[in-house]
Amino acid sequence: MPRRFVPEAQSEVLAFTVAGIAFFYSVVAIGFAANLMARPIGIVIAPLFALLAYGMWKLSRFARWETIFWLWMLVVLMPIAAFLSDAGAPVYWGTMLAAITPFVVLGVFCIYVLGKHKREFKWP
Repeated sequence: MPRRFVPEAQSEVLAFTVAGIAFFYSVVAIGFAANLMARPIGIVIAPLFALLAYGMWKLSRFARWETIFWLWMLVVLMPIAAFLSDAGAPVYWGTMLAAITPFVVLGVFCIYVLGKHKREFKWP
């Protein structure tokens, strides 16, 4: 993939990680905007996610802090929720852990990359 389609960063890993996070934020913003008639709270949440996507693309330090905070929430709370869930059916622990493991590993990877390259993020 050509480097001109990803954010300008010195590290390729950081550039593609930030591009992926910005893409995720923009998809969430579009999702909230698409359901605006059904759920009017999207008029507040959609611009916030759009600004986070733009901030990550431009390597904003505030967007990095916000992303790291939510990634830590994902990494800590998702396994806790898996062990404390009680849907009334028998729990298949292997299936449940296999379902959340990719998200937790991806979250830890993004935290590592954003932490390792924190000097490249700047104030707006």
